[in-house]
Amino acid sequence: MDTKITLIVLALLACSACKTNDSNSSNTSKLDSTTVNSVITEPFEIDLTKKYPVKRISLQEIADIEYIQLERRENVIADRIRYISDSLIIAIEYKRGDIITFSGDGKFISKFNKKGRSGEEYQSIGHIAYSPEERELFITDYMLLHRIQVYSIDGLYKRTLNHPGSWITSIYNFDSETLLAYEDPDFNTRKQNNEIFTPYLFLSKEDGSIISKANISFKKEDRVSASKVIVIDKYRSFQATISQTNIIKSNNDNYIIGDLSLDTIFMVKNDKSITPIIIKKSKNDSGTNLLSFLVYKNDKYSFFSIGDFNLDSLRKNNNLKIDSKYLLYWASDGQVNEIKLYNEDYPEYEIDINGIGRVSQKGYASYSIEAYKLVDAFKNDNLKGELKVIASKLTDDDNRVLVKFIFK
Repeated sequence: MDTKITLIVLALLACSACKTNDSNSSNTSKLDSTTVNSVITEPFEIDLTKKYPVKRISLQEIADIEYIQLERRENVIADRIRYISDSLIIAIEYKRGDIITFSGDGKFISKFNKKGRSGEEYQSIGHIAYSPEERELFITDYMLLHRIQVYSIDGLYKRTLNHPGSWITSIYNFDSETLLAYEDPDFNTRKQNNEIFTPYLFLSKEDGSIISKANISFKKEDRVSASKVIVIDKYRSFQATISQTNIIKSNNDNYIIGDLSLDTIFMVKNDKSITPIIIKKSKNDSGTNLLSFLVYKNDKYSFFSIGDFNLDSLRKNNNLKIDSKYLLYWASDGQVNEIKLYNEDYPEYEIDINGIGRVSQKGYASYSIEAYKLVDAFKNDNLKGELKVIASKLTDDDNRVLVKFIFK
């Protein structure tokens, strides 16, 4: 997997966001007993440092697949998918700031753009949550993460949810009245260094007020960041970042929280109760470079992404690629494998498992393939089945093809 790396050359390294203590010596959660489910299934433990048998697995072996070609329209380019359900797909074009909607089978519905600097606009698109009950779209502004802009699905401005002093980086549709949000501890200006962070919030959809907090907490000195700064000399440095997956939706509509700073992964149920479900076992020393995420979970499978932040290697080799691997836990027998996941219809293309559980609803998983890659694969006779038929009709300028699947 090619992990996205942000390269930043700095004359002086003075940003407080870069001063992250990666100590992992006391990753324990502070849980209020009233919010933790007292009747729980024993969480399973997974050793992230262990070497497991490597297995190459066909997606068709463990899942049923549906291909969705996103319809092409003039000036409609979907470069990132943000929401998938049976009836609606929401995508964006990041640079221009377009919000694009398609039907569940990929037919174009509408497009709007509210990029600007007025109080009813966003400067850029950060994270998106869609509420199907009210047909409302909640958007964090990547440049102004202390606020959330709310629009109808057709682009009508409705209201702004303000959060002075906070940096809301992720939002999810929790229920008809509530958003589940993640407040980045590195940018919470209300906190002092010796305070405890409780970054998972339940926000009112109406006014953005904090209804309550999920009692999943850690101290600032235990904070583990998904970004590290590698200093080359006093004039130069670069920042290496692993895309963080700390909240995912499970197949039963509950949410799962797996913070880098904690050794326990929790399920947040519809009544906001919290159940520990997975214990991450890793080397208990402050120098560990392993960063692990639970990227998808249902009753049968748990997928983990593990990145190795070997700073010495990055610095010496000027290498901007972080070594990563995927683990698959089989609930049926407790077996764990390091896996390479591929699609039988495109066997040369290794699936990036890291993002498969981020945007889909009701237990779906998904990934997408750019049209130009499929065009090249078709020319080189590297495709089979339905995907080959779809690619035979594509051009480089077409929208990407979505691969939606449900695990068997």
